[in-house]
Amino acid sequence: MCAFGPLWRPFLVATVGNRHIIGRVNAIAFVQPKLALRIASLLLLSLAWSTPALAQDAESEPAPPLSVEELREAALRERAALPEDAATLPAYDELVSQLLDRETEAQNAAQLATESQALAERSARPVAARVGQDPPYTVALHDEFEDRMERALRDLEQARQARDVAREEVDASVQARAALPAPQGDPALALARRIGDQRVALGRDLAENAANAVANAEQRALDTRAEFEWVADHTETGPDELADADIAMDQQEASMRRQLERDELALKEAEQRWLRNADAEPDVRAALRAKLTLRQKVVALRTSDFQRMSEEREAQRRRLAVLGHEIRERSTLVVWLEEARDQATRLARERRLNDADLQQLVQERAELAERAGPEPARAVADRLRALDQRIKLHRDHDLGLAKAERGELRLATALEYQAGTASWQDRLDELVASVDAGWRYEVAEVGDEPITVGKIVLAIALIVFGLIGARLLARLLEKRILPGFGLDRGASHAFAELVFYALLVAVFLSSLRVVSIPLTAFAVVGGALAIGVGFGSQNVVNNFISGIILLAERPIKIGDLVQVDETYGNVERIGLRSTRVRTGQNIHVIVPNATFLETNVVNWTLSDARVRIMVAVGVAYGSPTREVEARIRTAIAGIEAILPRPDPIVLFKEFGDNALHFEVHFWVRIRHQMERFKIESDLRFAIDDQFNEAGIVIAYPQRDLHVDTLKPLEVRMVPEATSGEDAP
Repeated sequence: MCAFGPLWRPFLVATVGNRHIIGRVNAIAFVQPKLALRIASLLLLSLAWSTPALAQDAESEPAPPLSVEELREAALRERAALPEDAATLPAYDELVSQLLDRETEAQNAAQLATESQALAERSARPVAARVGQDPPYTVALHDEFEDRMERALRDLEQARQARDVAREEVDASVQARAALPAPQGDPALALARRIGDQRVALGRDLAENAANAVANAEQRALDTRAEFEWVADHTETGPDELADADIAMDQQEASMRRQLERDELALKEAEQRWLRNADAEPDVRAALRAKLTLRQKVVALRTSDFQRMSEEREAQRRRLAVLGHEIRERSTLVVWLEEARDQATRLARERRLNDADLQQLVQERAELAERAGPEPARAVADRLRALDQRIKLHRDHDLGLAKAERGELRLATALEYQAGTASWQDRLDELVASVDAGWRYEVAEVGDEPITVGKIVLAIALIVFGLIGARLLARLLEKRILPGFGLDRGASHAFAELVFYALLVAVFLSSLRVVSIPLTAFAVVGGALAIGVGFGSQNVVNNFISGIILLAERPIKIGDLVQVDETYGNVERIGLRSTRVRTGQNIHVIVPNATFLETNVVNWTLSDARVRIMVAVGVAYGSPTREVEARIRTAIAGIEAILPRPDPIVLFKEFGDNALHFEVHFWVRIRHQMERFKIESDLRFAIDDQFNEAGIVIAYPQRDLHVDTLKPLEVRMVPEATSGEDAP
């Protein structure tokens, strides 16, 4: 980069004039020098091709941009040349102010760069060297580095907020600059645009410095986090430290107990004084009431602080145990962590309530002081002093709550770190213990036999795998084993279904037996089920029993062609509740099993697939009937699907109104309704061909018309309508 940097940087400054592009190329040059060299070469070539007049006309080259100092000096010279009463003097003052701020931001950018370099050098040092002391470390040093880490995190959050604000201000300044009209020779507008340009540039400087400040804050936070973790890993606590902490807590607790006893005595005196002055003036009563309320509040808050001492002592003991690496069980750490978080949340809630009371007291005191004036009466002054004491009391109570909350948060931080650094073996042991506890969790108890989660899960698993095994065994019986014994498809399906449901019941009962769940556990459920079956499930039970009868008796079977009402179709599946029938239109019809037992059902293929069907035909009067019979038999002989045995029968049915009616009855073997329709159609085609060949006419409807000639027929002559006119 140093070799070719002087070549492309002045070129970019003179031609592009954009510091953001220069910054991008600078970044590329530091990371990938070869790529930066190629980009600079391409820019040079493109500029040489696009502007050949640049080399010939040296005066057309733009001047290099002025620095901020040069711009400020130019603005000061312009301002000095103006008269003292010029209208643009405030605008020039604003311009100079913007430029001064940019110079300040340039100095800040240099400081941030120096700080960044110092942070990088410090980060390169080992963590132990940055701590400055040799381990083991004390709890006090641990607390110091924890405070440093928290301050670094707060500074990082503030830096990010400042960066966001700077970016919003840059956007606002850019929009304001874009809204300015073109100068068009107006010096005031030109000056306003210059101010807008400097405001945008200043905003970008601020945003860039804010981004650099965020980067430094992030690096500082990372460093302090690493230092804190190093100190936490090498902190040791001994019995002396724990004993000193207990002694300090005992002394504080004894002092608070003595103070609480004194406050209780003062409360009794205030109550007696209140009772003795029942007939005093209102102002005196108000002052006494204020003192009594003060003493009651003092006792309440002192009692709360005293009771909180035991929680603080326990939190301190746990923290010292964790920092001393005496507690390593992850389960214990997790439980303590949840308790510490709950305590911190409760204390924060108490602080909010105390702060609300404090604000109310401050407002009440201000209103009373405003009404009383500069020289209040003695009773009012007593009330003011009581309010002052209550305000001080609430502030002291807030300090105590804050101290206790701080202790819980410190304990939570130590627990989080200790739990996060647990070994994989500890995590695995915790997981196994959690799973085992959940597995042994007792849901209910029937008699002396507990029903645990593990038993329920095992029972469900056995039922599921038993269901799968029963289904596989039933399919094996239906497809492979039973057909080998000569059973047809319907019989195999019926037997396999019965076996499946029998195995399902056996698996359910066996599963309960294996996991030691007594059947009495289902007594309540069974009773409710029986009531539901008796009152609300009659149809379901009816269909269920009908399904068992169909599978056992087999009035219909898989593949049978049946007719239910107006529905024709083949039986595809017989279940325990319903039967599935597929029609010739490939439509599935779900028929309840009870329908096959309660209504008339036509089974075309119950015992035999042979069916006798009939086709009717009518011929005109005068046709040779014997030849008609012969031609019909010839047509029958040409249809292969018609069975020769039993013999087809041709019947001269009757003398009809318009034709001589013949019927032909014949036997066919069908499995689907469409096969029947196709055979009937083929026979009709053949009969029509035979009749056409023999000249036999198939009759069509005829009617005789009789005319009454007993009187003359009436005839009228109607003239033809002319063109364009309607007939009369």
